[in-house]
Amino acid sequence: MRNLNQKVWIVFSEIAKWVVIVYLFWPLVAMQSAKLPLWRMMLGVLLMVIFIGKLFYDYVLDTFKKNRERSPLSHLISMVVSISIIAVIIAGLLMLFGYYALSQYQQVTPQE
Repeated sequence: MRNLNQKVWIVFSEIAKWVVIVYLFWPLVAMQSAKLPLWRMMLGVLLMVIFIGKLFYDYVLDTFKKNRERSPLSHLISMVVSISIIAVIIAGLLMLFGYYALSQYQQVTPQE
């Protein structure tokens, strides 16, 4: 019974953290207001980078971790590197999205 409760708690916490990210990005997705709160978007980006990097580390690099014995420092370094790689990828996607939004805004705004 305890093992089942632990699994339910893990699944619930995973779903809850992604719900928080969706909540933080919702003004950007729904375009509900003309002014988007910058702190909310930055917090959403930060959490998304950390969660995706950790997910990548846990599921992709876990096979390499099981094959050989490594020190805790090397685990920490590989986790930081994986989070950094994910951060660079997400930053590139955000730049592309920003460029697209800016071009759409310039097309809608009348030129004088």
